[in-house]
This record gives sequence, structure tokens and C-alpha cells, in this order.
Amino acid sequence: MLTAAVIGCGRMGAEPSGRFDGLIPSGWLPVSHAESFMQARNVNLVALAEINSERLEWAGKIYHINELFKNYNDLFKSISPDIIGVATRTPDKLRILQDACDCGVKGVYIEKPFANNLLDSRKILNKARDSSVIISYGVNRRYHLLYRQARDLIRAGEIGDLIEIIIEFGESPLLWSHPHSVDLIIFLSGQRPIAVQAELVDSTVIRSCDGLIDSDPIVSYAQFWLDGGVRGLIIRGGGCNVRVNGTHGSLEILSDGASIQLRKSNSSQKGYFLLQQTIFPVVQRSATVVAIEALVANVNGELVENISNDEIYFGMQMLWGCVFSHLQQGKKYLLAEMPDDLIITGRVGNVYA
Repeated sequence: MLTAAVIGCGRMGAEPSGRFDGLIPSGWLPVSHAESFMQARNVNLVALAEINSERLEWAGKIYHINELFKNYNDLFKSISPDIIGVATRTPDKLRILQDACDCGVKGVYIEKPFANNLLDSRKILNKARDSSVIISYGVNRRYHLLYRQARDLIRAGEIGDLIEIIIEFGESPLLWSHPHSVDLIIFLSGQRPIAVQAELVDSTVIRSCDGLIDSDPIVSYAQFWLDGGVRGLIIRGGGCNVRVNGTHGSLEILSDGASIQLRKSNSSQKGYFLLQQTIFPVVQRSATVVAIEALVANVNGELVENISNDEIYFGMQMLWGCVFSHLQQGKKYLLAEMPDDLIITGRVGNVYA
């Protein structure tokens, strides 16, 4: 049985998920790190770390955890966990991950966004690789059963050759919301992004100084070119829907995993997608629990599907590419040509992504 600790006991770290009961589709609860570690198999949550003393004591009582630490390094020295969940604000993540690698941690489930610039992203990923630390990442739609069913239908050719993936999450913040969007484009296509063209709400792109965007810009539109010919689109439409178009059909993931609408052409009328099927999920485990169990299995030497370091970095490139394109008056921008030192703080008011 592996041991685990959660660093950061805020909303995603330790907040109970009961506040969402009856409000979201199946397969999402529990969502917080602490709850999900408690439900996951083959791992035992043994410690919590949080700089806010009152919050730390509150979380310890809720989860009946006695090993409580204000400083995560004290946790590493005292507990030596096999796996950690990191749910802190983004600027703290680089140091936590570096220290975790040095202290013998074997696996990390880290909340999004991954870092505040591309250079730090590479530092974390390279350090983890060199230390044989397995990383999982909180873009957990790729671990939700219905999204995986949709991906498998695409792979099986149910809608013909894949053409485009359209994300309808509404006008929403780049770092708060769209790590999920870009990861879905990568996950559903299985292809590498190579270029981007984007339009942001200009008033939300707050330039504090050269090389620093002190905000979490709102995305109005983004288009991504992938190396296998697929296009990925983020548009302003809402509803938490994902539309996938192929040469012989289309597939929609509706209301963030509530159902799949599959449409295909028949033999007599190939120009119309008249054959329709609705698929409703039977989801018994939350996406976050599935992600943590996959991490546990990989730490134990099993080969279980998990996000790769390359996919994490590609997603970060896509996000930063949106900003670079916008700063270049919405021109198409090759991801390989981006500088890696632009900082995006993710600040909205006094809250940071």
C-alpha cells in the first residue's frame, strides 16, 4: 500500500464535493485531491500540508488525518510519502516539485495550470524525468469514462477520418479553464499541436511590463493546427460541449459528459448524417479517482494509461501560443518559435489560477 499526502488544502485540495451534488453529470465526484485519495485503491492518505493553520486543522478533522504540516518540507522529512497531490497556487509548484524529486517522492498528481511560463514547465518535467518521478495532471476529462468512450469511437473510425475538434466552454479564462480545452484537443486527436491563431478579450490582457501578463486573459477564439492535419477550435459557444467532426459523421460530448450524440451517414445518403445514436454513461468512479489510481498503478510498475510529459508540455505551449498570437494581432504563430520566458500570472482580482 502506497502512502500519499496532499499539499494545499483549499478548494481543489480538500474542499468536500458535496456542494456539487445534483448539479453536475456523473463521473466527476469526488473532485478534490484529499477526497479522491481517500477513495482510490492501493493508496493511503496519511498527511496534509497547508500554510493556513485554521484551514489545515479544519481539513485534518474532516479527513481524520493527524499528520498535519504547515511546511511541506517538514512533511517530506517526517512522512516520506510515495505520492503527493499538489493543489497550491501555481508559483509554488516549481519549488514543491523540485523538492519532491529530491526527497524520493515517486508520483505527483498536480493541479492545473502547471506553471506560469514554459521555461518552468520544462524544468519541472525534466527534473521529474531525471528523478524517475511519474507525473499526473489535473486535466481530468481524459480520465472520465464518457470522454474515453468518445475517444475510442473516434479511433475505431465511427465518424470516418477525424477533421476537427470544437470546444464550447464559453468565453472563459485561459489558465483557469482552457488547460482542459487544449488537453481535450490533444487527447481526442492523438496528434501534436504545431501552430495557433487566437483572439483574446484585449481588456483582460493586462501587461504589467515586458514579459509579464498580470492577468488570466479571456479567450474569445483560438484555432490550432495539429501535425496530422486535424484542426482544434475554441469558440465562444457555451454549454460545456465538445463537437468532433469526421469525414463520415460527427460526435458530440454534451454537457460535460452527460451523454454522447453520435451521427453517421448511411450507404444511400452519404451527404447526410441520418443514423443517430445517443450514449448515456454508466460511470461508477470519478475522473480524479481514476487519474490517481492510474498514477498509483504506474508507480507500482504497471503500464496504465496516463498523461505523458510531452502531452503536458504541448498543452502549455498551446495556452501560451494563444497569448503570443494575440500579441501579434492575431497572426498564426508556430509553437516551436515561441520564446519560453513570458510569465502569465493567472490573476483575476486577488485570486490566482
